[in-house]
Amino acid sequence: MDWFSKENLLNSSFNDLTTSSTTNFFGIDGERDIQRRFFINRNYGDCTTDRGWFVIQGEFQACPWERKGRSPVFLYTKNDLSRNWHT
Repeated sequence: MDWFSKENLLNSSFNDLTTSSTTNFFGIDGERDIQRRFFINRNYGDCTTDRGWFVIQGEFQACPWERKGRSPVFLYTKNDLSRNWHT
């Protein structure tokens, strides 16, 4: 069992992140193919509608929202809800 998992979430400062929240990724490995680690993500649409809470982005940058600087890049929401990564 992964210690960094939705099932192990005790509480969160994010109002919309609980053990019953919809997520497509929640884990250390995240999405390996495109180097998204410690990835807590709500949904994908296309790059302009991707939404989540936290990610550590590696060198591979599939979407414009990942091009924020030299890797690794830490992206996270600054408020109490998931954010659209593109905005």
